[in-house]
Amino acid sequence: MECADVKTAVYHATHDHTGDMVAAINDMSAIDALTPEILQNILERHEGDLSMIVFDANISAPCINTICSFAHDKNIPVWFNPTSIYKSIKVVEANCLDKITFMSPNISELGALIKALGHDFNEEECKKADFMETALQIILDKGTKNVILTLSEEGLLLASQKERLRLPAPQVEIVNVTGAGDSLAAGIIHRLARKEDKSKITKEDLNFGILCAKMALECVAAVNPKLATLRQTV
Repeated sequence: MECADVKTAVYHATHDHTGDMVAAINDMSAIDALTPEILQNILERHEGDLSMIVFDANISAPCINTICSFAHDKNIPVWFNPTSIYKSIKVVEANCLDKITFMSPNISELGALIKALGHDFNEEECKKADFMETALQIILDKGTKNVILTLSEEGLLLASQKERLRLPAPQVEIVNVTGAGDSLAAGIIHRLARKEDKSKITKEDLNFGILCAKMALECVAAVNPKLATLRQTV
């Protein structure tokens, strides 16, 4: 899609000496040009090429509904990246939790989703095991198939109605935190995309994503160029 009168979206982050982000500013107004009607047309034109759909919460709730409804009708798995605390709740506004195959929130985004669903939560209690379990089960009971909960230095937790799988984070010398979550998701999606059944996620898929996140954390760039050299057989 091209819009001659719309500026390309931009994002700028400032980091401290430890590599942690201290401030960020963005202009995502270009995304407002993507309407449900335009998106529906794009999806229909490329239907035969779609084996999986990945999207984040930068797009509007109506656009999220368009994607999820189309994917649900065509039996196409979807991956939802919540993006931020404030944007994550769009999937609730779109009433699409029951159409999500994979979701990859951090603990704060998970709390925001639970709050948007009408449940009370205390941010001080977010990292407690009983909160995580309760919150995850609420999302799963709404119909989401898999939640990959990212826990920073504590690794990640895969939750589905059938299992809970906790994987530790590797030792890493952090240079820059920006892009680590996206690299984690990209690594897992890379593995899923090469499978016949893209709705099934394994420990090996998660570990490959963790490797990609580690490489992102070790690089000053948001996307470590060495990621392109990785070759992983599914």
